[in-house]
Amino acid sequence: MRSFNIHSIFQSRLRCTACLAGIILLASVVSTYSQGTRLLRQPTISTTQVSFTYGGDIWISELNNIKPAVRLTSTPAVESDPHFSPDGKWI
Repeated sequence: MRSFNIHSIFQSRLRCTACLAGIILLASVVSTYSQGTRLLRQPTISTTQVSFTYGGDIWISELNNIKPAVRLTSTPAVESDPHFSPDGKWI
């Protein structure tokens, strides 16, 4: 008959618990970093600019990133799906 050592069983369970805690911690960190741009949606690109919705508002930014993005709308309504006109002058 095989005898069990309480100490080795305890160590085995402790390692398993530590491993599980590490996996949960890693998953939560990855989830937190992936939520950074969850509100960034529906980009549209012209020859010099990109427009997108973020947080229910429409924003525009230069493609060369010289200037920061500018919010075009700021209302309680939710704006979505921006598109550039064929000549790129209007959104």
